[in-house]
Amino acid sequence: MPALRRKNGREPACEACRRRKLACDHETPACQRCRRLSLKCVYLANPLTKGRARSLPEADSPTVLNNESEGVPSTKTCPGAQSTTPILESSAEYLGPTSFSSVFVEHRDRFGVDQTLKTPTGGGIDGVGAQSPTQPGNPTITPRMLQLGIQILQNLPDERTCNLLFVHPMALMDACFRPAYRIASDKMWDEYRDVLRLRNSEHLQFVAKRFSECSLTPLPAVQDPHLWIESFSGKRTRWELLGSLFTFWSSAASQLPVQHDIITQYCQQHAFKRPKDLMVHLKRCASMCIELCSQLGAINILFVHLAFKHNILESIASGDKSLSCWRQHGDVIAVTTSIGLHRELSSDWNEVSFQYELKRRVYASIYNFDKVISTFTGRPPLLNRKYSTTKLPLDIDDEDIFSGRIGDAVAKLNSNGWDSSEDRQPYPATILRARAMLARNREEMLEVLETSQDSITDAAVQTCLHLKAQATDIYAQFPEVIKFKTDHVHDRDMPGQLLALRVLVRLDFLLNLFILERLLTRHRVVDEQALIQVSHEMVGLTLIYWKHKDRFENHVDFSWLAMSYAVPGSGILCLELLRQSSSPETYTLELPRSDIIQDLSVLVAFLDWLRPSESDIAAKAQIKGILQRSLDRILSMPASLHSPTRALDALPDFVGADPHLDLLNTFAWVDWDAAL
Repeated sequence: MPALRRKNGREPACEACRRRKLACDHETPACQRCRRLSLKCVYLANPLTKGRARSLPEADSPTVLNNESEGVPSTKTCPGAQSTTPILESSAEYLGPTSFSSVFVEHRDRFGVDQTLKTPTGGGIDGVGAQSPTQPGNPTITPRMLQLGIQILQNLPDERTCNLLFVHPMALMDACFRPAYRIASDKMWDEYRDVLRLRNSEHLQFVAKRFSECSLTPLPAVQDPHLWIESFSGKRTRWELLGSLFTFWSSAASQLPVQHDIITQYCQQHAFKRPKDLMVHLKRCASMCIELCSQLGAINILFVHLAFKHNILESIASGDKSLSCWRQHGDVIAVTTSIGLHRELSSDWNEVSFQYELKRRVYASIYNFDKVISTFTGRPPLLNRKYSTTKLPLDIDDEDIFSGRIGDAVAKLNSNGWDSSEDRQPYPATILRARAMLARNREEMLEVLETSQDSITDAAVQTCLHLKAQATDIYAQFPEVIKFKTDHVHDRDMPGQLLALRVLVRLDFLLNLFILERLLTRHRVVDEQALIQVSHEMVGLTLIYWKHKDRFENHVDFSWLAMSYAVPGSGILCLELLRQSSSPETYTLELPRSDIIQDLSVLVAFLDWLRPSESDIAAKAQIKGILQRSLDRILSMPASLHSPTRALDALPDFVGADPHLDLLNTFAWVDWDAAL
């Protein structure tokens, strides 16, 4: 129940119910009616009753209403866009060499501009952790902001639940933030434990104000990792930290089994029926933190990581091809480029320090996700390597970074930037670096694909062959610790997480080859043999996640794996089976018919077992139906191997009876204008 009270002592209705003059049940963070209708749910102690009512923005996370009279910036634009200042006033924001101020910045000596002004590279460390300093005209803390802060704090899990939710496996996109946030979380509880246990409204308002004041303060870009953690924890705790903690807790909630004690107790207290409800609840709280940071102008590397983590959660909750996920991804790209994470001076490329590695890891995570979601949806990527000069993160363990042993770790790297130590385990940066390298290779493929839809030039063919060789060379230089081998599946001593990561890296590599082979096959540059082999391996590797799902208990992305890797390959295999059945005497390609049919049958069962997000349900059901009908047709024509005439007569009827057979042409799924 919200602790806010109106002047008459009654509990306030949320703004959505109040404006519509409907009864409100006062639940937090969102009443049942707002959750059911996906409305923004906001509680105000003294709601404004005068003036024309404005419609609430269409979003799924509770937030505070904007009011121009109180100076609260509009958040209809990119988060933080309203709070940044021109580079002539601040060095925190990246403005490139074509910007309106570039002439004045480059010749600041002649114009007498402040010598502290930085050149517009955005690659300096000053732009990594800092944000626009508080100046006249910058946001101030308003009563509405404090009310939103109180609402966030009221929904903070208890300390025991927070600690238990933090122990689950590290995600690749955590960079080196997870160990830092573990320490910062403890410092926050040490400072505010008594207040956060009692949850007194007056005390919560004091804490909300303290958090807001800290978020208004620029984040220092110190090189000492422990001093950096202290700058946003303890007495200096900021909304960026709390929002990120909510994303960690939400991610853990999505991975916990239904019978887990945390799920049972927390769901009973908050009337949640399933783990996903808890995951969405915590994600909404993170969204509220994002809203508050945007209004306070707290746009820095912590905020970028928070927005990115929230975007990942949105893809899990709503689906990778949902509009909400794509819009949030656009916001992440906007804040990433606005503070210059994509830029480094060439003179800084050989620099190795805590802040440089922090920046490179965050940017590599966002860059890789940009290519993943672009390939999945068929939409153009939003980040381009041609406008990015930030170097790849080095293959260094997080412990070496936080212990100050970066120099020793760098000494173990080979000429390609990989740790050459024997008997080592992969670090989070190892997988991140590998996937980012394959993402760069894929971006070039997508550029060729975009210009070769109807026809392909000789130059484009040569580019494709070059990119294929490049992808092979990239995979060959990866350390053995992240390369998949068939016998790994039967090694029960190998941790499930390590096996999953090796399979994922191999699938990323195969997907690059699949895109190229599909393009070359479509234009009759090569035959389908290589495409068949790549497709078959993609399907087989993806099925490992289901056949051995007992080893991957902490994975929640089975649906994305199936749709991203197995489904495109299955379409190619189905087409080749149909072609072989229709023309067995003239079909000359090597096609392991029995193995393929078995894998496709298992894939149908896999798709039937999946519980995708609502936006992916229709696509999954449609593809499963196509595969089933294709297998039925293939298995019902055994005589075609001896009587090609009958098979040829039957195939056109089948094609005409199924208007969705075109979906088997998986080339369309990586087209700019197409999507699942």
